[in-house]
Amino acid sequence: MTLDDSNIQRSKILLLGQRRSGKTSIHRVLFDDAVPKETFYLEPTTRIEKHIYDTIIPLEIWDCPGNTTPDTLSAPLSDFDAVIYVIDMTDQQYQKSIEQLVRFAQAAYTAAAESIIFEVFVHKTDSYSEDYRFENFQQINARIEDDLFDISLPETFVTCKQTSIYDHTLHSSFSTLVHKLIGTVTLGFVEELCNSFCANAQASKAFLFDVNSRLYVATDASPVDAGTLALCLDYIRTLHKLAPLYTSLTATPLRLRPDTPPPALTPALSATSPAGTATTTPARTPATRSPASPSAALLPAVSNLAASTPSLASAISSRTPAASTPSTPSPPPFSPSAAMSLAGGTTLTYHAAGPSLALLALLPTNVLEKRRGLLEYNAVFFREGVLEIGGVIREARSGTADGKDAKADGGKKKK
Repeated sequence: MTLDDSNIQRSKILLLGQRRSGKTSIHRVLFDDAVPKETFYLEPTTRIEKHIYDTIIPLEIWDCPGNTTPDTLSAPLSDFDAVIYVIDMTDQQYQKSIEQLVRFAQAAYTAAAESIIFEVFVHKTDSYSEDYRFENFQQINARIEDDLFDISLPETFVTCKQTSIYDHTLHSSFSTLVHKLIGTVTLGFVEELCNSFCANAQASKAFLFDVNSRLYVATDASPVDAGTLALCLDYIRTLHKLAPLYTSLTATPLRLRPDTPPPALTPALSATSPAGTATTTPARTPATRSPASPSAALLPAVSNLAASTPSLASAISSRTPAASTPSTPSPPPFSPSAAMSLAGGTTLTYHAAGPSLALLALLPTNVLEKRRGLLEYNAVFFREGVLEIGGVIREARSGTADGKDAKADGGKKKK
């Protein structure tokens, strides 16, 4: 989803952390489709880098150097909607990171306690086994809570999550942050669309994904299973890699489309050249003419008419190219779909729901086989609902005088 208006109001996310904590890797994997193992060679961030990304809501992400402080930040913290502080779990000297985190938490709480979201990503959890990973996370989380208590900040102001670029945890954690930025009202409408689709299509789970970042911007009311989420992420990546191999005929420019066979009347009408000279065409014998085919009976008559009246044939041939000169209507939007059979009689389906959004659903295979038309019918209505909600969000964030400070759901305003 691309928002061309330069005055669009974007949700700003501040990405903080010590040097080599993994801030830039998080951004590159999520929004630049970078391979996780290649992010090891990224250069450290030396200045604030601003990145713009458009999903169901427009985002602006500030990737900051490790030595950034609330005083050296080029904008007040009240301008930001969310702060993500990244702590490297493999760093044995993480106390320095916690001290910087607490300084930013205190400044953010003072600047905009009611409107800013503050989350901590305890990153690089893939370096440890599951038991040791949980133990380290508990220690870091307890230390953060103690330091926040010492400065009289509520524990609920900061949320800690385990993340890694090598599994689904990063996408899951960032997705929940996007849910908070969307707002409860707007998110409720999208979730209701997912619930309605599940009820009508007999689906056990439905996600609305941003296909480029693989963040799910909404889901139905049922709990999110880690295995199901990981399966959807892998499926989207596979389709994204295979997409360049396929194309839509309606979306292909006319000059690149394959030549279509000439219509039935073309050989007969071309009995005369543009210059008006008649050309001979082999006459059909009665034996090759099918009585049941009315076109076969009409073709010789049309051919003889064209040959006997060169002026008429010339007029027809001269007007034929002109018929294609008027501008043709734009082709309908291409909405691809796909399905993958799973074990246990379950199928994972994919339906495009916008320029960069897709509906992924788990449903019984027999429903797809016997009621595919009904499934596609519900997917169309889901897509129309998502596009309508997206239009409302763009209008609310358009930067007009009436809605300059409004959020997507008409919610929080900056103090």
